[in-house]
Amino acid sequence: MECDIQTSSETPVTIADSGEDATYTVSVDIQEVLIISDVNVTITIPHTWVSDLDVFITSPTGVTVELSTGNGAIFAQDYIDTTFDQDASIPITGASAPFTGTFIPEGDLNDFNGDFSAGTWTLTVTDTFGALDGGTIEEFTLEVCGTRDPNDIDGDTIQNDDDNCPETANTDQADLDNDGIGDVCDEDIDGDGVLNAVDNCPTTPNPDQADNDMDGLGDICDDDDDNDGVLDIDDNCQFDVNPDQKDVNGNGIGDVCDGLIVNDVLTPNGDGINDTWIIINADRFPNASVKVFNRWGREVFSTRGYNNDWNGTYSGDTLPTGSYYYQVDQNGDGTVVLTGWIYLTL
Repeated sequence: MECDIQTSSETPVTIADSGEDATYTVSVDIQEVLIISDVNVTITIPHTWVSDLDVFITSPTGVTVELSTGNGAIFAQDYIDTTFDQDASIPITGASAPFTGTFIPEGDLNDFNGDFSAGTWTLTVTDTFGALDGGTIEEFTLEVCGTRDPNDIDGDTIQNDDDNCPETANTDQADLDNDGIGDVCDEDIDGDGVLNAVDNCPTTPNPDQADNDMDGLGDICDDDDDNDGVLDIDDNCQFDVNPDQKDVNGNGIGDVCDGLIVNDVLTPNGDGINDTWIIINADRFPNASVKVFNRWGREVFSTRGYNNDWNGTYSGDTLPTGSYYYQVDQNGDGTVVLTGWIYLTL
């Protein structure tokens, strides 16, 4: 025989000393799935007029057993470490308050026998005279003992031979990765080779565990991979922070993750606007080859790696107003070559 003993975390609960009659409940959850053969209940309820109290226990299946109702003499107080056990020798009705020790309840705890144990059990306490006196439900401990069904160890109604988690209840038999191991007992639910405990997307396969913004949520299941406040579905630079979504050339790719974007105006007149030739993202392409030619094909500017610092001069002199042809090899390997015209004017 196995037993599961649980103490309610919902206590203390105050029983009011004024007002109308009132009912109070506290509960415990029993995890083990057992065919019940024994139930014992322990309570501590200090109360200034204990005979006002009616106490019941209800199982997850709705079976209710009377523990004690209206017991105790006038002015008598308290249930203190009071255990209700069907195998006790003294009935609660024959005992005197303060009730301390082990007693036979007024109802029959054997009414639970044969049911399954798992689920929420509820202690109900009713103060039948709510005025003038009160107390506290300080403790509710439940011990449920029994045996397992040898053909359905976890008690989930799925026979062991057909159960993909025979020792853990899972009536739905959910198996995300279809590996024959139910999700509730599968250490790698998505089957990507990374255990759930350390998987940054436990329900979506991602063996590479890529996490661009290092927020602990894998990119494949992160709605905002760069954590810039713009959801990926709307973000024109999914992996680069750009909350402003700036896209100067309107090509749908945000400037911060776009290729080189060449300005077509150069006005070196000292007004702080286009005084140098600007190529957006030049800093991201240090191997870029940049060349500028006049209308007759003569090279007037050339560099590898551009710092946005050319001001339209050649041999120290400012070039004359006019259009100049540029050729920009973005990666310096001929794979992406940008060409066009710059208009230079003072």
